[in-house]
Amino acid sequence: DEKTQKGIRASKKIFERTLKNRERRLNQYMADLLSKNNKLKTLRFEVGYQRKTNPGCSLVDLLAADKEDISIFLTKIKESKYYPHLKGYIYKHEYCFYTAHRYHFIFLFSEHFTDDEKLTVTDIGELWQLAAGSNNSSYIHCLDQTGYRFAQIGDINENTYFNNDNLSNALSYLKYSDYFFKIKVHKQLHCVELN
Repeated sequence: DEKTQKGIRASKKIFERTLKNRERRLNQYMADLLSKNNKLKTLRFEVGYQRKTNPGCSLVDLLAADKEDISIFLTKIKESKYYPHLKGYIYKHEYCFYTAHRYHFIFLFSEHFTDDEKLTVTDIGELWQLAAGSNNSSYIHCLDQTGYRFAQIGDINENTYFNNDNLSNALSYLKYSDYFFKIKVHKQLHCVELN
């Protein structure tokens, strides 16, 4: 009916406006970061859970628990040897109905960061397992996955930023909200710049 059609059109406009705002914010964030750094080294990461459902918890309770795990994880990152080399990071929550919740990260390191990438991603993955519990947590990263979602971005600078297809695909994915449910928790896109 007419009322339903109006509701759909209004929701579509909100969705499109959200995408444009997020895209603008992401581009501004990356431009600001690259203006202060000659080059950035990137690592794509996804952390999440092995669980599919937990009958004893409501969706809101699960999301609150996930938020606490992410807070612990980011604290552990700050306490790690990698933090002094970290210039910023972007992450977004994703709710998956048939699997579990997950978080997509792009870590942005200083050009002077020379540690072995395979060791770095293993260490970061272990930090997530410490935060979320090794029996229930999982992680994947750009070095061991194929396909555009986890394609390695590599080094970026102001000149190559807009020409890096893997980065464009990653940022494009991060700008989308999770609209399967009207969830009030974790719908934000987080862009964090570090001094």
